[in-house]
Amino acid sequence: MGETLACALLLCENHHRKLIAWQEELDWQIYEAYELIETFDTVSLPEGEAMDAIPPDGIKLGERAFEIVLARRMAAGEVQTTWFARHGSTPITEIPAHWPAAYRELVERRIRRIESDSNIRLIEQPEYKRRWNTESWDSQFQRAATQWLLTRLEGYFHEGSRVSDRRDGFDPAAHGFTAASRPKR
Repeated sequence: MGETLACALLLCENHHRKLIAWQEELDWQIYEAYELIETFDTVSLPEGEAMDAIPPDGIKLGERAFEIVLARRMAAGEVQTTWFARHGSTPITEIPAHWPAAYRELVERRIRRIESDSNIRLIEQPEYKRRWNTESWDSQFQRAATQWLLTRLEGYFHEGSRVSDRRDGFDPAAHGFTAASRPKR
């Protein structure tokens, strides 16, 4: 079961990073749609190319353009923030080298736009960005395991058949569960 859980954790983290990347793309496309940015500025990926240019593993918390700008301002002593500590991310001042070249260039253009355009700088602030706070993996597992076990135990002390008929593929008998009678009073 440990290997299965490790794979599930990796898959969950990968999906989380992809969701962050897709939300970032949506933000910049919306800025263009509402004409906050001229389309010739190319700070969003061309339609149909967005999913191909995004790093295959998505982007981590702390790697969004506004977070890089914020980390640079922190490093320069211009601002103090608890953003990174509060969200469990690491402030980075450089665009990740492992990203595809086209995406690195795109993020660099976005950073320049944030630094040069007061309207975009206002929107690209922590107060207006999705926080992506999630419950810890251990907490999620504990909650899911508890719910799973409680669901199984609902029918344990019941005469005859189970109280709830679960159709999730779990075979109680194969795992040592047998129906039992309630203790006599």
